[in-house]
Amino acid sequence: MELTMNERRAVTNKQAMAYKKGARKEKSRILDQVVELTGWNRDHARKVLTGTAKTRKTVPRKPRAPKYSGHVISCLAIVLMFMRMPAGKRLAPMLSVVVPMLRKDGELMCSDEEAALLVAMTPR
Repeated sequence: MELTMNERRAVTNKQAMAYKKGARKEKSRILDQVVELTGWNRDHARKVLTGTAKTRKTVPRKPRAPKYSGHVISCLAIVLMFMRMPAGKRLAPMLSVVVPMLRKDGELMCSDEEAALLVAMTPR
């Protein structure tokens, strides 16, 4: 049965103080115990016990500002329904044809800027 990551951390934190204070034979015994319990190889276990294995702190990324408003997305849904839900690579080239046609017929109510965003959409 393998230990969970929290259990591994608890074992290594408990053994780390004894490892730092111990003589060479004691360190070898502690290292053997940690390797047996955690399943790590000796090099990694030694680095964790001595504190040289640093974990990288992940910096949360800033969320990207939305490019399309809710109204543009709803206009896209109308276009998708009109075209019977094509895949993105079939939809993208046809947007420049379908959007002006739907606006002219009064089926698609959107501003010029929103229509330009619709036409400029890419499949990726």
